Order: sequence, then C-alpha cells, then structure tokens
Amino acid sequence: MRREFLCAVAGCSFFYHSVCIEQSKAVGERISRQNSFYKYALGLVFENAKKDLVQAKVVIDRCGNREFRDQLGRYLKRRMNTEAHLIKKVAMEASHSNDLLQLADMVCGAVARSFNMQKTDRFVFRKM
Repeated sequence: MRREFLCAVAGCSFFYHSVCIEQSKAVGERISRQNSFYKYALGLVFENAKKDLVQAKVVIDRCGNREFRDQLGRYLKRRMNTEAHLIKKVAMEASHSNDLLQLADMVCGAVARSFNMQKTDRFVFRKM
C-alpha cells in the first residue's frame, strides 16, 4: 500500500522539510518530556522552512489535550512571526480526515525508514 500511495503522488507538485532526531540521544530535561520534545522538533522543522512560509495556514495532526494544542499554536506563531508574519493560522486536525496530513505521514514514514539501518529497502520509499 505504501509503494502504491507514493507512486500515485510522485507526479504531484509538492515539497517537504524534514528533521530526524534520534530521540534516545536527545539530552536535557527541556526536550526529554514528550510535549517539549514535540515542540522542539516542530520548531526545528519550521526554522528550516522559514523561506517557504508566507501567511501560511499550518495544519498539524491532532495530538495531546486542548491546552497542549493551544500552547503549540501560540508557540509556533510566536517563534516564527518575529521578523515577518510567516504563520497566519495553526490548526489541528485528525490525519484520517485530511489528505495532506496523510501525505505528510507517508513522507515522514519514508524519511524515517531511510534512517533505519536494519531495513534493506531503506532508500526505496524515500527515492519515490
């Protein structure tokens, strides 16, 4: 199914930004807690994506409770809107009801697999 999905979207025009972190090697109390780690990882991705953000509507796979989701939205806006208004809105949606989130999940899975040394096909899906 993964191969068919990636082949089906290969002709579409899209790009992605990705950051890979080996969580077991992440140090420090600040990023060792799950919510803080999630914020940290998103912060890295969005720092790398700055040049591609203009009044962006950011949709993130729904996670955590309402308080965490609100905090995450404020955190991203505060971090990214210092020099220009890069993020207009942050929304949380369930991935099963959003095609673009499903695409992002598949791309992230392909990137993650490419870093798994035990997978003999580790570059196949990412190359697609």
